[in-house]
Amino acid sequence: MQVSVENTGGLEHRMHIRLDPEPFEEEFGKRLRETARTVRLNGFRPGKIPVKEVRRRFGTSIRAEVAVALMQSSFHEALLQEHLQPAGTPTFDPGDLEAAEGFQFTATFEVFPEIEVGDLSRVRVKRPEAEVTDADIDAMVDRLREGRTTWSAVERPAREGDRITADLAQCGDGDFHHEGMSFIAGDEFFFPNVADAALGMAAGETKRITSTFPDAMADETLRGSESEFDLTVREIAEGQLPDLDEAFFASFDVGAGASAASGERAEDSEGDDSEGDDSESDDSENSGEEAFRAEVRKDMGGRLAATIRAQVATQVMQQMVDLHAFEIPNCLVEERLGQIRSELPQLFGADGDSPAPPAAAMEIARREAEKSIREMLLTRAVIEREGLTVDAGKVRGRIEELASSYENPEQVVNWYYSQDTLLQRVESDVLREQVVDYVLSVADVAAVPSSHDDVMAGQPTADEPAGAGQGDDGGDEAQGADPTDDEDT
Repeated sequence: MQVSVENTGGLEHRMHIRLDPEPFEEEFGKRLRETARTVRLNGFRPGKIPVKEVRRRFGTSIRAEVAVALMQSSFHEALLQEHLQPAGTPTFDPGDLEAAEGFQFTATFEVFPEIEVGDLSRVRVKRPEAEVTDADIDAMVDRLREGRTTWSAVERPAREGDRITADLAQCGDGDFHHEGMSFIAGDEFFFPNVADAALGMAAGETKRITSTFPDAMADETLRGSESEFDLTVREIAEGQLPDLDEAFFASFDVGAGASAASGERAEDSEGDDSEGDDSESDDSENSGEEAFRAEVRKDMGGRLAATIRAQVATQVMQQMVDLHAFEIPNCLVEERLGQIRSELPQLFGADGDSPAPPAAAMEIARREAEKSIREMLLTRAVIEREGLTVDAGKVRGRIEELASSYENPEQVVNWYYSQDTLLQRVESDVLREQVVDYVLSVADVAAVPSSHDDVMAGQPTADEPAGAGQGDDGGDEAQGADPTDDEDT
C-alpha cells in the first residue's frame, strides 16, 4: 500500500492511497464465487451458476462493493501509518476500478487541531456566594400559591390582578385579529398597553386602543409597527389564592410525613385536657407548613447551588476559549447544526413542508455550535495534558442524584448503568466538571457576596458596565436587580 498526504488548507487533508492489484482481484474473485453459490437465476440450478455468468451480470456492482470495503479498511490502516486522527467521516473518490496498475483512491477529511493548552492561571472567575433566606422562602411560597390560583367569573369592571379573556382586532386595513387571548389586568402583556387598557372595562365592552406589534411576530412586516386595535373583553375572572393547608401541601407531595408525625404526637397526648388538645391542633397545622417550607428551602437550595456551579463553569469555559486561538473542523460544526435542526424543528422550520430556517437564526445556531465545539476540544486537551480520568464515585453520585426524585431510585440507578449511552453521557458531564475543578484550582477565583434572587438572575457574574462598582458603599444595592424578576425558580 502506497500512501501520500497533502494539506489542502486549514484542517482539511487529502490522502492518496494505491493498493497492489492482487488484493483487490483476489477479493473480487472471492465475492464472485460466493455470489455464484448463493444467487438464484432463471435457467440455472442453485449453486451451479458459472462464475463467468455472475461476472457478466453482477461484476460491476460486486467490484464497487469490494472497492468500498477496501477503501474503508485501507483508509484506517493509512491513518495509523500516518498518525492522523480524522474529525469526521471522509469523502472517498474511488477512481478507476478497472485500472491494471492497481486500485487507487483518494480520501478527503478534516483532522482535529493540535492544541497547546496555555497558562490557565490567567483565568479570572467570579464565584457567587448566597444562601436561601426566610424572605426568599416567603416569596417562593407566594409564587406557588399564585400558581394554584382559582378563577371565578365576576360581573363587575376589571380590576388590577383580574384575569381577562378578550379579543384584539386591528383597525383599518389591517387583517390581524386574535380571539380568546388571556392576560392579567394591569400586568405586562405581549402587546403593550393592552393589559392596562382593560382596567375598568366590563364584559362585552369594546375599547379602541393604540399598541405596537411585538418583535416576536411571525410576520416580519408587522414587527415594531404601531397600530390601532379594538379590544373587546369577553370575561373577567377574579382570583382566589389557596390557603396554606394540608390540601395545598399535598398538591406538592409535601405534608404527609408531617401529618403522620402529628398523629403520633396526638396519641402520646391522650388524656390531656381540652386546652391541650387545641394546642396540639395548632401544632399540627404549624408542622404541616414547617415541613412544606423545609422542602421548599431544600429545593431552592439545590437549585441555587446548581446555578452557582453552572455560572462558574460557564465563566471557566468562556475564558478558556478566549485564551486560545485555533481552527475547528467545519464537519463538526455542520454535524452539530444538523442535531440542532432535528431537536428544534419548530424553531428552524425543518419539519415537513416548513420554510427554510431564517438566516439570522442559523447564524446564531452556528456561533453556538462553534463555541460548543471549541469548549469540547479544549476540555479534551486539558484532560490529555493532565491525565484526568473520570471519577467513578462522582458518576455514581450524579446518577443517584438524578434518580432521587423517582419512586424507586435504586431501580433507576441500575437502569442507568445498563444503558451505555446514558452512562457515557453522565461520565462525560462528570469529566467536564473535573476539568472545571482543575482550572479553578489554578485560576484566580473571587468570591462575590450576593443574594438568591440576584444569583438566579445572573447578576453577580454579569459583565459590569463602565464605572460600575465605583462610588460609596451603597453602590452594590444600586446595581442589584429587582428580586421579584426571578421567573426561573
